Amino acid sequence: MRNLHDLFDEVCNMMHELGIDPYEVLADNVEAQKSASAIRVCGAYQPNYPLAANISRLTALPHESNPDESVVWVALSSAPHDLNPYAPGDAWEDDPW
Repeated sequence: MRNLHDLFDEVCNMMHELGIDPYEVLADNVEAQKSASAIRVCGAYQPNYPLAANISRLTALPHESNPDESVVWVALSSAPHDLNPYAPGDAWEDDPW
């Protein structure tokens, strides 16, 4: 299971790759926020036939068997209406999991 720090690090790295400074976004720089808002984020699951889904929200809940530990759940909804319901296979290249 990945942790919140790993996810944040990956988001920051992707923003840098796209030419967006995540620290400027956090500092409420309007231009950086506009650039980040223009990037669409979708989920993909099932590596063999990767299904696409919109990401609805993140929710933090206590771990079922260890209430002292939190789990952040990524809620997925239906496939994006204007994209192929199958995510590109390249989304899975170099998947560490």
